[in-house]
Amino acid sequence: MSRAGFAVSLWALVLIGFAIVSAPASADVFTVRGVAVDVTAETAAAARDRALVAGRRDARDRLFARLTPRDESRRLPRPEGAGLEALIASFEVANEKTSPVRYLAELTFHFDRQAVRDLLRRAGVPFAETRRRPSLVLPIYRLAGAASLWDEPNPWRQAWAGLADPDSLAPLVLPAGDLTDIATIGAEQALAANADRLDAIARRYGTANVLLAIADLRMDPARGLPVIDLRARWFGDAATERVLIDGVAAESREDISPALAAAAAKVADWVVESWKRDNLLRFDREGEMMLSVPLAGLEDWLDIRSRLAQVAVIRSGALLEISRDEARLALRYIGDDAQLRVALAQRALRLSRGPTDWVLRRAPATGG
Repeated sequence: MSRAGFAVSLWALVLIGFAIVSAPASADVFTVRGVAVDVTAETAAAARDRALVAGRRDARDRLFARLTPRDESRRLPRPEGAGLEALIASFEVANEKTSPVRYLAELTFHFDRQAVRDLLRRAGVPFAETRRRPSLVLPIYRLAGAASLWDEPNPWRQAWAGLADPDSLAPLVLPAGDLTDIATIGAEQALAANADRLDAIARRYGTANVLLAIADLRMDPARGLPVIDLRARWFGDAATERVLIDGVAAESREDISPALAAAAAKVADWVVESWKRDNLLRFDREGEMMLSVPLAGLEDWLDIRSRLAQVAVIRSGALLEISRDEARLALRYIGDDAQLRVALAQRALRLSRGPTDWVLRRAPATGG
């Protein structure tokens, strides 16, 4: 690009500087997919109408469960009719089938972010919108002193299969367990917190962190039944000091799969609920920040601006100036600096202290 062309592009960006944060952040968080409906009524039209009502209710409940801590469920509003329809921006229908009296379909609902926000705030229900970057789960099963990760059978790993929810605010990824995984890390290396191996397996799946989920099977002498001792901890960029220590008692000596499934669900629930609690939107606190953004060119700036537009805690922003190698921004955000830093990290943006201003950079890419 010529110097003149570059200058023209820069002026165009300055003119639309306020659009940095104007896009609806976390729009995918407010989309509920895979709402299955199957309704029978007097006619196909009546069945369809009832199916849409049921689908809207199901989508509403799933969205509120996604955004709010579980212990707030009793205070959740339950809008119906026109009140519920006002929360929905649009919906899509797939796999539609009808008969003279039956209607089947799979629905997707796109909720209006601001309308949902306003409703929950009026109800006084705290909620989160920031979606965590996916985490890789390494399920390690210990029995009689032997630790298994990739070995078969590993009923603990099987308990995690199908548990991952890609629409969760804290999605989890289960590794394939193929030959490359086996060569990358073993159970003992994971238990020893071998940083190189943990980093390698995280890079393979493009995740920023690893969740080590350990299930120890032992016998409870008092009941004569198995007990699963649970321990979960984090490694990686988004690692925290939080550790889960819990347990699940089995009801049968012959089949412990229900207990293992309950244990896996307990760990996954702990991950999601902890994340939501740590990232509740705090509308009672607001901060301002001046920051500089080192740039390698216009494409670099456009990419960073796009990522900023998806950060839920940012309320508004202004592009103050821009040159070939740097932009200066002013941001207004909900919550405190630490919450902003976490939210930016989920969009692969790293905030750090510079000599005078805060500095925002793209985080190094993880491998795939």
